[in-house]
Amino acid sequence: TVDLSGRSALMVAADKGHSGTVAILLHRAKADLTLLDDNRNTALHLACNKAHEMCALLILGEIHSPTLINATNNALQMPLHLAARNGLATVVQALLSRGATVLAVDEEGHTPALACAPNKDVADCLALILSTMKPFPQRDSSS
Repeated sequence: TVDLSGRSALMVAADKGHSGTVAILLHRAKADLTLLDDNRNTALHLACNKAHEMCALLILGEIHSPTLINATNNALQMPLHLAARNGLATVVQALLSRGATVLAVDEEGHTPALACAPNKDVADCLALILSTMKPFPQRDSSS
């Protein structure tokens, strides 16, 4: 069952940061992690958006699908964009280790790395600077 905004009990618990409830819903109730709310957010999006690290990590522990890791909401944001924006380094690392796409752009044209910027103007400046940087030379493995 979902509420009027399309949120399941797991989504509401993740959004509110109730990690104990999230754990019970994941492990005992086998909550559906693929459900989307009216804004196409998964429970993982909601936990990352509100910087609820423990909830996000609990949910990530049950996700084994790159499709779910890289799911985009209505703003084309993946959980990685939201975790990066909120400085959730442990969650970012967990997402990256599970195959999160680092070059995906949201509706603002920002990658997850640019989502770390405190505002759109800073993100735009960072994007300009990064666009002029040459790639790092490959290191010779024989040296």
